[in-house]
Amino acid sequence: MEYCKTEQDYADYFKKYNDEDPNSYCELALRKLTDLSETQTTKLNQIISDVNTDNQLKWDLYCNALTIYQINYVGW
Repeated sequence: MEYCKTEQDYADYFKKYNDEDPNSYCELALRKLTDLSETQTTKLNQIISDVNTDNQLKWDLYCNALTIYQINYVGW
């Protein structure tokens, strides 16, 4: 992860190395991040509730919903 520079780098990293469900990361972000905008909160909740989207796309959506700082704060 230390080589990731963009949100897409993080999404690609998660898709390649993380076998966790992206929904769990969205839930953790909602609990852990106190500085989420209303738009970010909405996007994360949409990812969680969408049962028709595959995990590969959900990682893209998760990483695009957050800033790099927020992704790092939520962690691996």
